Amino acid sequence: MKKMIRKIMILAGIYFILILVVNSCDYGFCKDVEYYDFSEVQIQIENSNTIELQDSLIFNINQLDTRYMAQMRSKFNIIKSTYALNCDYGSLGMKIPLTKIEITSNSDFNQEHPANTPLNDLVIVKILEDPNKFNSDYHFEKFDSVEFDKLLPRVENFNPDLYIVEHPTIESTHRLKIKIFKSNGEIIMAESAEIHWN
Repeated sequence: MKKMIRKIMILAGIYFILILVVNSCDYGFCKDVEYYDFSEVQIQIENSNTIELQDSLIFNINQLDTRYMAQMRSKFNIIKSTYALNCDYGSLGMKIPLTKIEITSNSDFNQEHPANTPLNDLVIVKILEDPNKFNSDYHFEKFDSVEFDKLLPRVENFNPDLYIVEHPTIESTHRLKIKIFKSNGEIIMAESAEIHWN
């Protein structure tokens, strides 16, 4: 009988520990992962690198090294790290806010957009109404009117599609360049593969 009571007590203890671990965010254990940051991006061409006359260029900007962290550096706590299993990583946004994103080309695009001048006004962004929902409704916005956290969201799979509908009128081969300016003075840069418009 004593062995049976002991087994019940052990099982009850394990059950309560599991409940504590699963609900750990409710106890403030997620303070160490509420912001996100990155220091490297890539430009990913979604359609072919050869753009036909009737097509638009579609591309994404993807973070390559998303990290989750606290706003202030905190001491490592093994118990909090163990409990932080059910946290909403990066829920409070970017740790170091962005101030500007600039998209350019290494070649002359048209008269108004010579090489190495911003193409932002040519870029349109496809914004999903609910990124968590398959076949979500969407709308389009001009690049400069979209909030930075929607362009580079905390969940990498939700990066929006960016479109350049207009075709170049001067040079037909381009490499897109992106510069991301952070509020701490850091600049992140990336360059696309070669793109050819027919």
